[in-house]
Amino acid sequence: DISNLSTPTMVGSVVSGGGACGIDISVRGKYAYISTTLQNGALYVYDVSNPVAPTLVNTFLNGNGRSVHIDGSYLYAGTSNGFNIFDISDPLNITTAFTTVTALGKVAVAGRYGYSAAADSFNVIDISNPASAVVVGTVAGISGTANVPAIQGRYVYVTSTTNLYVVDVSVDKSSISSNLNLLLYT
Repeated sequence: DISNLSTPTMVGSVVSGGGACGIDISVRGKYAYISTTLQNGALYVYDVSNPVAPTLVNTFLNGNGRSVHIDGSYLYAGTSNGFNIFDISDPLNITTAFTTVTALGKVAVAGRYGYSAAADSFNVIDISNPASAVVVGTVAGISGTANVPAIQGRYVYVTSTTNLYVVDVSVDKSSISSNLNLLLYT
């Protein structure tokens, strides 16, 4: 409860069990989606309509989860198994809309593009049709463990264990592989 910002109050919690380590969370409506590293990675779906007693309503294997982002009826997940798009229009019956076989790491979404950072590259994915998403651009050279990208205007910011990267994504996406500009700050 943050109705009084000077004294926030814990109103509820739940033990995820099974040794799951929550990596990232995204909330849509009355559901919280938590990406975990449990077993082969699971997406936990909690009904949080009663914040005092969140209730687990679904578990969906999604590969060693790294990040989750919700846009409309789709959940975008960066996992060790690739860039995944899940249809969450029915949180009790999640379906896979798209997955790559390449581990693309952590994700952020803006408009018709998903942005993914991994240990060695930055990728731009056209997600305008979630069932047939396609990588439209890649920049190599990310060193260290990359974190979730942040988007501001024409730039996507990515931090790693060693650097801050700024990627200009304002260029024509159809020729993005050769035109992306990568600025490095150490």
